[in-house]
Amino acid sequence: MTQPINQAPAGAGRLFVVGVPIGHPGDLTFRARRVLRSAGIIASEDPRATQQLLARYRIAVPVTTYFPGNRKEKTAVLLQQLAQGRDVALVTDAGTPAVFDPGAYLVRAAHRAGVSVVAVPGPSILPAALSVAGCEGKRVLFIGRLPPSRAARRSLFRRARTLADTHVVLLEPQEVPRLVREVHGWEGNRRMVILRNLTTASEEICPTTTGRFLRSAVYESAPALVTVVFAGMARRARGMASRLGKRRQGKRMGGVIRPHRRAAV
Repeated sequence: MTQPINQAPAGAGRLFVVGVPIGHPGDLTFRARRVLRSAGIIASEDPRATQQLLARYRIAVPVTTYFPGNRKEKTAVLLQQLAQGRDVALVTDAGTPAVFDPGAYLVRAAHRAGVSVVAVPGPSILPAALSVAGCEGKRVLFIGRLPPSRAARRSLFRRARTLADTHVVLLEPQEVPRLVREVHGWEGNRRMVILRNLTTASEEICPTTTGRFLRSAVYESAPALVTVVFAGMARRARGMASRLGKRRQGKRMGGVIRPHRRAAV
């Protein structure tokens, strides 16, 4: 039987995969604070953001960078630290490491080295977005970022319809109008919710449809990453979507989308 990865040799350090707030700093869990405070070193995608979070909770622990560009050399350094008995906390700039964010490479390396890998769950954009989107689909597909090619995006959404009712994507602000036009053309009028800056004072939750967005909205671009939840389609609508092809391309947008509500923080 394979030895469980959480039963590492005595004296070895542990790799803690720590979820951090996606917006509101008060969402850092008590357990995450304790783990960060006791770690020997913190590996962060964005040390500046991490230092700000640590300062709020008066946590004084060395922080080192860990991002896709340096992951190979930094993984070797961190494994050495672990072998010497130091606990390492892996964090990202927001949310949970290795879930769309950097970290999976280090986790796999730790598995191979027999290092204990410990999950410290925390905030994540996926459940946060779904909890306020009001979508009742029984199956949810987290698509994440989209491919640059229109043909690849269309193929992806065609496959997604067969896998799940509700689809969640992450977009740069300027990508939102283009994707809405495309989805409307491929699948007809589809209910969706646009979310920005969740859990912060500037939180925006905008329930709409692809058709309504195209008819009456000028999308106000903002620097923050945008989450879009496309609600599940009824069986009849799914059948119609498969026959639409390139029929609809949308109309010129005018007016302004207003957020459904702002968060009380």
